[in-house]
Amino acid sequence: MAETPCSACTWTPERQSHCSYKSNVSLFYSAGPRGAWSLGSKFILKERSISPPNFETVNLQFVSSKTTIPVPNLVKEWTEDDGTYFQITERLRGKPLSEAWPTMSQTDKDRVASQTADYLKQLRELRSDRMESLGGQPLYHAFLFMSGSGKGHGPLSSDDELWTEMSRVLTTSLRTC
Repeated sequence: MAETPCSACTWTPERQSHCSYKSNVSLFYSAGPRGAWSLGSKFILKERSISPPNFETVNLQFVSSKTTIPVPNLVKEWTEDDGTYFQITERLRGKPLSEAWPTMSQTDKDRVASQTADYLKQLRELRSDRMESLGGQPLYHAFLFMSGSGKGHGPLSSDDELWTEMSRVLTTSLRTC
């Protein structure tokens, strides 16, 4: 029986076990057509489709220009001929909070909680008169609009428009079941 090859490197477990090379490139997140790779200790590579549109770079630049919240620096982004989008960013320095928290003093935990509250306050101050992506683009939100990936909604000017759109999407989805 043939062994299933790794979806990231295409090597079988047997071939991997006979290799003395240990890569510093590793896939640490994947969901559908998206993946995020650790490139050593300094960079992150994100790979995804351009459908739905990707606003991550614009969002990073916006948050960086309007707040004091640390965001990764963009190194490079590009789209391949087949529509695959790539983005390389610098990795933010530090340990994951899940690792650091158990060993932190109460003073340090309080400082992190205060800093998090400050970041959330800064984000809450970023407002628009409409529900939209930056630049007046539609929303692509799979949790609000469970009509499949890639369908834009809005911009929406009121809560009533949001509820109407969510109801329309839900009604359409129920009819197709």
